[in-house]
Amino acid sequence: MKHTKKMLAAALAVCLTMAGCGSKGEVPVQQVGALLQMSAGTAAEKFDGVVVSENAVEIKREGEKKIKELYVAEGDAVKEGEKLFCYDSDELSLSLDKLKLELDRLGATIDEKKKQIASVESDLQYAAGSEATQLNIQLRQLQTELTQADYDKEAKQKEVDYTQKMLDDVDVKSPITGTVRKINETGDGPYMTIQQSDAYEVKGMLNELSLGAGIMEGVPVTIVSRMDPTKTWTGTVSRVDYNSAQNGSQNSENVHYMGSSFGSENPMTSSTSYPFYIKLDSTDGLLLGQHVYIQASGSGAVGAGQLEIPDSFLMNLHYNDKDGCNVAEVWAADSNGKLQLVEVVLAEYDPAMGAYPVIKGVTETDYIADPSNPDCKEGAKADHRSESDFAGNSQTDEPEMDQMPETIPADAEIPVDGVNSGVDASGDAVGQGD
Repeated sequence: MKHTKKMLAAALAVCLTMAGCGSKGEVPVQQVGALLQMSAGTAAEKFDGVVVSENAVEIKREGEKKIKELYVAEGDAVKEGEKLFCYDSDELSLSLDKLKLELDRLGATIDEKKKQIASVESDLQYAAGSEATQLNIQLRQLQTELTQADYDKEAKQKEVDYTQKMLDDVDVKSPITGTVRKINETGDGPYMTIQQSDAYEVKGMLNELSLGAGIMEGVPVTIVSRMDPTKTWTGTVSRVDYNSAQNGSQNSENVHYMGSSFGSENPMTSSTSYPFYIKLDSTDGLLLGQHVYIQASGSGAVGAGQLEIPDSFLMNLHYNDKDGCNVAEVWAADSNGKLQLVEVVLAEYDPAMGAYPVIKGVTETDYIADPSNPDCKEGAKADHRSESDFAGNSQTDEPEMDQMPETIPADAEIPVDGVNSGVDASGDAVGQGD
């Protein structure tokens, strides 16, 4: 029992010496490629996305016109001004002829009413008594009939003009460039729906467990091809639709957690998701319905965008007017494990990650130090274990037996199970029972 206590006391003494930092004068350094994941405190996430077009045009059938010929099918790509279908012009021609005959008849009726009114007005000049009364009644009746005939003629003229326009526009053309999504032959609703193809955006689903993943309105993102990760597009989150919440199980089809996974039995997998949309800087090479990955720019995932350095690791940050870019310095470990000042050239600040994209100066495999460490200086020894590696974990950081000190000062007090116990020169704990 005493031997066991000696070993425990020795191990605790060494762990306390190591906790919190490296050896005196050594500076912990961290790999640049892992900085953003470590500073964010979470693994980088990527989201499944699909290329969509929110702009659609509905084309309605004109009246009861019959369609003579359909030039496109569902799924066809069409250009603006391209013929979609044509109406039956024969039926339209017959209808127009009939309308014109009715218009001529109304014209003749109006002329006849005007003649009758003129005749009655002439007779009234010589009439008196009951005859005059009868003529006045007849005149008012003719004037009412004339007003109605004028109204009917005006309405019929509109029908003639409308039918003539339909006959002139027998070919219906697409008002936009896009894809024919639906052709409705039932007569209910619009006859054809065309989805615009030159206004693509990417739609993703943001799970409530991922609200801290950097997806919010105005944040720049990178779109990565699922088939070829070297093909990427850039864009900005235009909106997160919190009004269209969807309840369900989170799975790899919606959200991918890099470095972690949740099984279906995990109670955390049942949660709410919200659709979000990406406004693209360019749609070249994208197809409507194409499935892609969405990554908040600078989140550190492979193929997700440029390497970035958190601003807390930068010193002497300033804008270089000559080169038109940001310039700063970092404490970097050289090939001999010594710290040196290295100049880095940076792109525009990424507010979503609190970091600057790197143009040149360091790579993702380089190691840099936190400049707030007082031991940072030219030539200081770099300790390639990060600060989190000095936590004294009993499984990973327990010292080997040959690393334990041979003797422990007689006046040393080592905490055992939360109680300070004196340790004699031989390493026996005192004040505790065997």
